[in-house]
Amino acid sequence: MIDRYGSKDSEVERSLLNYLGKASKFDVGVRWVFFDLRAFRDKLESSLSGEERARREEVAKLTVRAEWLPSFSVSENASGKKFRWCGRNGTIRFVNDSNRRRVIDVTGKLQQFSRGSFNLFAEREGQHCQFVLAADPVDFHDRFVLQPHSSEEIRMRFDGPLLIVPGDPCEFAFQAIDFQWEEWE
Repeated sequence: MIDRYGSKDSEVERSLLNYLGKASKFDVGVRWVFFDLRAFRDKLESSLSGEERARREEVAKLTVRAEWLPSFSVSENASGKKFRWCGRNGTIRFVNDSNRRRVIDVTGKLQQFSRGSFNLFAEREGQHCQFVLAADPVDFHDRFVLQPHSSEEIRMRFDGPLLIVPGDPCEFAFQAIDFQWEEWE
């Protein structure tokens, strides 16, 4: 699905159309276009041996994925930074679907935009951290072990006020900026 309002030109749409073919494209009004990937998937799967398909599925499981839960927004980009807004409470869940133990190193910055300084509490499996958020971003760092087929959550709670954005029903309290994670052996 492509949101045409999110791009000034149609280069991505044209590229997908050339690659997937006209039959895959469905316009949903003026703003949205949908590409049906089922025929592409079937063609790709039929070209792989059973062993190669199993190998690719296992490789796909090797990457730890993050799920941004209640009140975290979609990822946004501005002024060279990648960020997500969050309301007063949010959770980042890291999921390890692989058969291997993973050591995850999470880094990023936290920032709020109201006048004054307010506390943000981050909890993970019995660990509690407190951050004082003000106008300048504050560094965030955490390292933990993810066992095979498990998940770990970082739960955040902000004690400050919400930003009021007229006409927007979302809660805006703080930003998680440039969050990334690396796996360590």
